[in-house]
Amino acid sequence: MEEPSNATGPQRTLEASSFANLGAPPPVKDAAFDALPVAAIISPRDGGDLVLNPLARTLLALGEADRVRSIEELHVHAVLVPAAGEPSESPLARALLGERVTTTVRARVHDGDERCWAIEAAPIRHGEAIVGALCLIRDVTERQLDEEMGDDLLGRASHDLRTPLTALKASAQLIGRGFERLDENARRRTLGLLLAQIDKLSARIDEVMDASRIRRGRIDVEPEELDVTAVLRDVASELALMAGMPKCELIVPDALTARGDRARLRQIVKRLATDAATRGTERIVIEATRTGATVTIAIEIIGERLDESRSRTARRLASRILERLGGTAHDERAQRLVLTLPTSA
Repeated sequence: MEEPSNATGPQRTLEASSFANLGAPPPVKDAAFDALPVAAIISPRDGGDLVLNPLARTLLALGEADRVRSIEELHVHAVLVPAAGEPSESPLARALLGERVTTTVRARVHDGDERCWAIEAAPIRHGEAIVGALCLIRDVTERQLDEEMGDDLLGRASHDLRTPLTALKASAQLIGRGFERLDENARRRTLGLLLAQIDKLSARIDEVMDASRIRRGRIDVEPEELDVTAVLRDVASELALMAGMPKCELIVPDALTARGDRARLRQIVKRLATDAATRGTERIVIEATRTGATVTIAIEIIGERLDESRSRTARRLASRILERLGGTAHDERAQRLVLTLPTSA
Protein backbone atom coordinates (compact mmCIF):
# COMPACT_ATOMS: atom_id res chain seq x y z
CA MET A 1 0.00 0.00 0.00
CA GLU A 2 1.28 3.45 -0.85
CA GLU A 3 2.38 5.50 2.19
CA PRO A 4 0.06 8.49 2.86
CA SER A 5 1.50 11.95 2.38
CA ASN A 6 1.06 12.85 6.04
CA ALA A 7 3.20 9.94 7.27
CA THR A 8 5.18 10.36 10.45
CA GLY A 9 8.18 8.60 11.97
CA PRO A 10 11.34 7.54 10.10
CA GLN A 11 9.87 7.66 6.59
CA ARG A 12 8.60 11.21 7.02
CA THR A 13 11.96 12.22 8.49
CA LEU A 14 13.68 10.83 5.42
CA GLU A 15 11.38 12.73 3.08
CA ALA A 16 12.02 15.97 4.93
CA SER A 17 15.79 15.59 5.00
CA SER A 18 18.40 16.28 2.35
CA PHE A 19 19.78 12.75 2.70
CA ALA A 20 16.50 11.19 1.53
CA ASN A 21 17.70 10.60 -2.03
CA LEU A 22 20.79 8.46 -1.48
CA GLY A 23 22.68 7.46 -4.53
CA ALA A 24 25.03 4.88 -3.01
CA PRO A 25 26.15 3.83 0.45
CA PRO A 26 27.45 4.96 2.79
CA PRO A 27 24.89 7.72 3.41
CA VAL A 28 26.21 11.23 3.83
CA LYS A 29 25.49 12.84 7.19
CA ASP A 30 24.23 16.37 6.72
CA ALA A 31 23.07 19.28 8.84
CA ALA A 32 19.45 18.10 8.81
CA PHE A 33 20.48 14.76 10.26
CA ASP A 34 22.48 16.40 13.04
CA ALA A 35 19.56 18.70 13.86
CA LEU A 36 17.00 15.91 14.33
CA PRO A 37 15.36 16.30 17.77
CA VAL A 38 15.72 12.56 18.49
CA ALA A 39 18.62 10.11 18.57
CA ALA A 40 19.14 8.83 15.02
CA ILE A 41 21.37 6.09 13.60
CA ILE A 42 21.95 5.18 9.95
CA SER A 43 23.29 1.77 8.98
CA PRO A 44 24.48 1.33 5.37
CA ARG A 45 23.43 -1.90 3.61
CA ASP A 46 26.83 -2.92 2.26
CA GLY A 47 29.17 -2.24 5.17
CA GLY A 48 30.82 0.87 6.49
CA ASP A 49 30.59 2.66 9.80
CA LEU A 50 27.19 3.44 11.28
CA VAL A 51 26.37 7.14 11.29
CA LEU A 52 25.09 8.65 14.54
CA ASN A 53 23.76 12.13 15.17
CA PRO A 54 24.83 14.03 18.32
CA LEU A 55 21.80 12.92 20.34
CA ALA A 56 22.52 9.28 19.52
CA ARG A 57 26.12 9.67 20.65
CA THR A 58 24.92 11.19 23.90
CA LEU A 59 22.37 8.41 24.41
CA LEU A 60 25.08 5.77 23.88
CA ALA A 61 27.73 7.68 25.89
CA LEU A 62 30.01 7.91 22.84
CA GLY A 63 32.54 10.63 22.10
CA GLU A 64 32.69 12.48 18.78
CA ALA A 65 35.65 10.39 17.63
CA ASP A 66 34.21 7.01 18.65
CA ARG A 67 33.40 4.76 15.70
CA VAL A 68 30.69 2.12 15.48
CA ARG A 69 31.59 -0.27 12.67
CA SER A 70 28.57 -2.58 12.65
CA ILE A 71 25.17 -3.28 14.17
CA GLU A 72 26.81 -5.94 16.34
CA GLU A 73 29.28 -3.38 17.67
CA LEU A 74 26.41 -0.98 18.31
CA HIS A 75 24.85 -3.51 20.65
CA VAL A 76 28.06 -3.82 22.59
CA HIS A 77 27.44 -0.20 23.63
CA ALA A 78 23.71 -0.74 24.27
CA VAL A 79 22.30 -4.11 25.30
CA LEU A 80 18.65 -4.32 24.21
CA VAL A 81 15.97 -6.58 25.67
CA PRO A 82 12.84 -6.66 23.48
CA ALA A 83 9.35 -6.71 24.99
CA ALA A 84 7.73 -10.11 25.44
CA GLY A 85 6.65 -11.56 22.12
CA GLU A 86 8.85 -9.21 20.06
CA PRO A 87 11.57 -10.62 17.72
CA SER A 88 15.06 -10.75 19.22
CA GLU A 89 16.69 -9.31 16.08
CA SER A 90 17.91 -5.72 16.13
CA PRO A 91 15.40 -3.17 14.77
CA LEU A 92 18.14 -1.89 12.43
CA ALA A 93 18.80 -5.40 11.11
CA ARG A 94 15.10 -5.93 10.53
CA ALA A 95 14.85 -2.58 8.70
CA LEU A 96 17.76 -3.57 6.43
CA LEU A 97 15.59 -6.51 5.34
CA GLY A 98 12.79 -4.14 4.37
CA GLU A 99 10.69 -4.19 7.55
CA ARG A 100 9.28 -1.09 9.23
CA VAL A 101 9.65 -1.48 12.98
CA THR A 102 7.95 0.29 15.88
CA THR A 103 8.79 -1.19 19.24
CA THR A 104 9.72 -0.51 22.86
CA VAL A 105 12.74 -2.18 24.44
CA ARG A 106 14.62 -2.20 27.71
CA ALA A 107 18.15 -0.93 27.20
CA ARG A 108 21.30 -0.80 29.28
CA VAL A 109 24.18 1.42 28.17
CA HIS A 110 27.52 0.30 29.61
CA ASP A 111 27.01 -0.15 33.36
CA GLY A 112 24.21 2.41 33.64
CA ASP A 113 20.66 1.98 34.87
CA GLU A 114 18.15 0.13 32.74
CA ARG A 115 16.20 2.49 30.51
CA CYS A 116 13.12 2.22 28.31
CA TRP A 117 13.54 3.17 24.64
CA ALA A 118 10.86 3.69 22.02
CA ILE A 119 12.39 2.73 18.68
CA GLU A 120 11.26 3.32 15.10
CA ALA A 121 13.28 1.84 12.26
CA ALA A 122 12.70 1.88 8.50
CA PRO A 123 14.60 0.96 5.35
CA ILE A 124 16.22 3.68 3.24
CA ARG A 125 15.47 3.01 -0.43
CA HIS A 126 17.05 4.18 -3.65
CA GLY A 127 14.53 3.23 -6.27
CA GLU A 128 13.61 -0.36 -5.47
CA ALA A 129 16.91 -1.13 -3.74
CA ILE A 130 17.45 -0.90 0.01
CA VAL A 131 20.68 1.06 0.55
CA GLY A 132 20.50 1.37 4.34
CA ALA A 133 18.30 1.71 7.37
CA LEU A 134 17.40 4.53 9.71
CA CYS A 135 16.66 4.06 13.41
CA LEU A 136 15.14 6.73 15.65
CA ILE A 137 15.33 6.31 19.43
CA ARG A 138 13.46 8.16 22.17
CA ASP A 139 14.21 7.59 25.83
CA VAL A 140 10.73 7.19 27.36
CA THR A 141 11.84 5.89 30.77
CA GLU A 142 10.41 8.81 32.74
CA ARG A 143 7.11 8.66 30.90
CA GLN A 144 6.79 4.91 31.47
CA LEU A 145 7.64 5.23 35.18
CA ASP A 146 5.04 8.00 35.54
CA GLU A 147 2.43 5.80 33.86
CA GLU A 148 3.31 2.89 36.15
CA MET A 149 3.09 5.18 39.17
CA GLY A 150 -0.29 6.52 38.04
CA ASP A 151 -1.61 3.00 37.41
CA ASP A 152 -0.38 1.83 40.81
CA LEU A 153 -1.91 4.79 42.65
CA LEU A 154 -5.20 4.39 40.81
CA GLY A 155 -5.37 0.64 41.40
CA ARG A 156 -4.54 0.89 45.09
CA ALA A 157 -6.87 3.83 45.67
CA SER A 158 -9.76 2.06 43.92
CA HIS A 159 -9.18 -1.02 46.05
CA ASP A 160 -8.77 0.91 49.30
CA LEU A 161 -11.95 2.95 48.77
CA ARG A 162 -14.01 -0.06 49.89
CA THR A 163 -12.67 -0.06 53.46
CA PRO A 164 -13.66 3.49 54.53
CA LEU A 165 -16.96 3.22 52.67
CA THR A 166 -17.82 0.03 54.56
CA ALA A 167 -16.92 1.64 57.89
CA LEU A 168 -18.91 4.78 57.07
CA LYS A 169 -21.94 2.69 56.18
CA ALA A 170 -21.69 0.76 59.46
CA SER A 171 -21.38 3.98 61.47
CA ALA A 172 -24.34 5.52 59.64
CA GLN A 173 -26.44 2.42 60.38
CA LEU A 174 -25.48 2.64 64.05
CA ILE A 175 -26.50 6.30 64.19
CA GLY A 176 -29.73 5.48 62.38
CA ARG A 177 -30.67 2.96 65.07
CA GLY A 178 -30.58 5.69 67.70
CA PHE A 179 -27.51 7.85 68.27
CA GLU A 180 -29.16 9.47 71.28
CA ARG A 181 -29.36 6.08 73.04
CA LEU A 182 -25.57 5.69 73.02
CA ASP A 183 -23.56 6.78 76.03
CA GLU A 184 -21.05 9.62 75.69
CA ASN A 185 -18.03 7.35 75.14
CA ALA A 186 -19.84 5.37 72.44
CA ARG A 187 -20.86 8.57 70.70
CA ARG A 188 -17.29 9.83 70.78
CA ARG A 189 -15.95 6.57 69.38
CA THR A 190 -18.57 6.55 66.62
CA LEU A 191 -17.88 10.13 65.61
CA GLY A 192 -14.13 9.48 65.77
CA LEU A 193 -14.54 6.51 63.47
CA LEU A 194 -16.60 8.57 61.04
CA LEU A 195 -14.01 11.34 60.90
CA ALA A 196 -11.12 8.88 60.53
CA GLN A 197 -12.82 7.07 57.67
CA ILE A 198 -13.68 10.36 55.97
CA ASP A 199 -9.99 11.29 56.16
CA LYS A 200 -9.06 7.94 54.61
CA LEU A 201 -11.65 8.41 51.89
CA SER A 202 -10.32 11.90 51.16
CA ALA A 203 -6.75 10.55 50.93
CA ARG A 204 -7.79 7.82 48.50
CA ILE A 205 -9.67 10.36 46.33
CA ASP A 206 -6.56 12.55 46.32
CA GLU A 207 -4.57 9.58 45.04
CA VAL A 208 -7.06 9.02 42.23
CA MET A 209 -6.68 12.70 41.31
CA ASP A 210 -2.90 12.38 41.47
CA ALA A 211 -3.04 9.39 39.14
CA SER A 212 -5.01 11.48 36.65
CA ARG A 213 -2.59 14.40 36.94
CA ILE A 214 0.42 12.12 36.51
CA ARG A 215 -1.04 10.75 33.29
CA ARG A 216 -1.24 14.35 32.03
CA GLY A 217 2.36 14.97 33.05
CA ARG A 218 1.66 17.32 35.94
CA ILE A 219 1.52 17.29 39.73
CA ASP A 220 0.11 20.35 41.46
CA VAL A 221 1.89 21.88 44.45
CA GLU A 222 1.19 24.91 46.64
CA PRO A 223 4.53 26.14 48.00
CA GLU A 224 4.58 28.20 51.18
CA GLU A 225 6.80 29.02 54.15
CA LEU A 226 6.50 25.74 56.02
CA ASP A 227 7.04 24.92 59.70
CA VAL A 228 8.63 21.52 59.04
CA THR A 229 8.87 20.63 62.73
CA ALA A 230 5.16 21.25 63.32
CA VAL A 231 4.12 19.29 60.21
CA LEU A 232 6.23 16.26 61.12
CA ARG A 233 5.02 16.30 64.72
CA ASP A 234 1.40 16.43 63.55
CA VAL A 235 1.96 13.51 61.18
CA ALA A 236 3.71 11.47 63.88
CA SER A 237 0.80 12.11 66.25
CA GLU A 238 -1.71 11.01 63.62
CA LEU A 239 0.25 7.85 62.84
CA ALA A 240 0.30 6.99 66.55
CA LEU A 241 -3.51 7.03 66.60
CA MET A 242 -3.91 4.90 63.46
CA ALA A 243 -4.46 1.19 64.02
CA GLY A 244 -1.71 -1.09 62.75
CA MET A 245 0.84 1.66 62.15
CA PRO A 246 4.46 1.07 63.19
CA LYS A 247 5.93 3.17 65.98
CA CYS A 248 7.16 6.53 64.68
CA GLU A 249 10.37 7.91 66.18
CA LEU A 250 10.77 11.63 65.48
CA ILE A 251 14.10 13.48 65.70
CA VAL A 252 13.56 17.16 64.87
CA PRO A 253 14.79 20.51 66.21
CA ASP A 254 12.35 22.85 67.96
CA ALA A 255 12.22 25.23 65.00
CA LEU A 256 12.81 24.29 61.39
CA THR A 257 11.33 26.06 58.38
CA ALA A 258 11.57 25.47 54.64
CA ARG A 259 9.84 26.29 51.38
CA GLY A 260 7.39 23.47 50.79
CA ASP A 261 3.85 22.19 50.46
CA ARG A 262 2.21 21.19 53.75
CA ALA A 263 -0.32 18.74 52.28
CA ARG A 264 2.25 17.13 49.99
CA LEU A 265 4.81 16.61 52.77
CA ARG A 266 2.12 14.96 54.89
CA GLN A 267 1.14 12.81 51.91
CA ILE A 268 4.70 11.59 51.35
CA VAL A 269 5.33 10.62 54.98
CA LYS A 270 1.92 9.01 55.51
CA ARG A 271 2.17 7.03 52.26
CA LEU A 272 5.56 5.63 53.28
CA ALA A 273 4.19 4.81 56.72
CA THR A 274 1.13 3.09 55.25
CA ASP A 275 3.31 0.98 52.96
CA ALA A 276 5.53 0.08 55.91
CA ALA A 277 2.51 -0.95 57.98
CA THR A 278 1.44 -3.51 55.39
CA ARG A 279 4.77 -5.31 55.87
CA GLY A 280 4.78 -5.50 59.65
CA THR A 281 7.58 -2.95 59.98
CA GLU A 282 8.90 -2.43 63.51
CA ARG A 283 9.23 1.35 63.42
CA ILE A 284 9.83 4.42 61.28
CA VAL A 285 12.54 6.93 62.13
CA ILE A 286 12.08 10.48 60.81
CA GLU A 287 14.99 12.87 61.29
CA ALA A 288 15.04 16.48 60.07
CA THR A 289 18.06 18.79 60.00
CA ARG A 290 19.16 21.99 58.32
CA THR A 291 22.42 22.39 56.43
CA GLY A 292 23.02 25.81 54.91
CA ALA A 293 20.12 26.65 52.61
CA THR A 294 18.66 23.15 52.65
CA VAL A 295 16.40 21.25 55.03
CA THR A 296 16.92 17.48 54.93
CA ILE A 297 14.29 14.98 56.06
CA ALA A 298 15.49 11.38 56.30
CA ILE A 299 12.79 8.70 56.58
CA GLU A 300 14.09 5.24 57.52
CA ILE A 301 12.04 2.06 57.65
CA ILE A 302 13.30 -0.32 60.34
CA GLY A 303 12.26 -3.94 59.88
CA GLU A 304 11.14 -6.13 56.99
CA ARG A 305 11.97 -4.88 53.53
CA LEU A 306 9.12 -3.06 51.78
CA ASP A 307 7.38 -4.46 48.74
CA GLU A 308 9.45 -3.15 45.85
CA SER A 309 6.57 -1.92 43.66
CA ARG A 310 4.79 -0.09 46.50
CA SER A 311 8.07 1.39 47.71
CA ARG A 312 8.98 2.52 44.19
CA THR A 313 5.65 4.28 43.75
CA ALA A 314 5.93 6.16 47.05
CA ARG A 315 9.50 7.20 46.33
CA ARG A 316 8.84 8.30 42.78
CA LEU A 317 5.82 10.31 43.84
CA ALA A 318 8.00 12.01 46.47
CA SER A 319 10.63 12.75 43.84
CA ARG A 320 8.17 14.28 41.38
CA ILE A 321 6.54 16.42 44.08
CA LEU A 322 9.82 17.76 45.44
CA GLU A 323 11.15 18.52 41.96
CA ARG A 324 8.28 21.00 41.61
CA LEU A 325 9.30 22.58 44.93
CA GLY A 326 12.99 22.92 44.05
CA GLY A 327 13.96 19.98 46.24
CA THR A 328 14.97 16.35 45.77
CA ALA A 329 14.14 12.83 46.91
CA HIS A 330 16.64 9.98 46.71
CA ASP A 331 17.45 6.64 48.33
CA GLU A 332 20.52 7.11 50.50
CA ARG A 333 20.51 3.37 51.17
CA ALA A 334 17.98 0.55 51.28
CA GLN A 335 14.93 1.48 53.34
CA ARG A 336 16.10 5.10 53.81
CA LEU A 337 14.59 7.91 51.75
CA VAL A 338 16.14 11.37 51.98
CA LEU A 339 14.07 14.44 51.10
CA THR A 340 15.49 17.93 50.67
CA LEU A 341 13.63 21.24 50.65
CA PRO A 342 15.03 24.72 50.02
CA THR A 343 14.88 27.33 52.74
CA SER A 344 13.63 30.85 52.11
CA ALA A 345 16.65 32.52 53.70
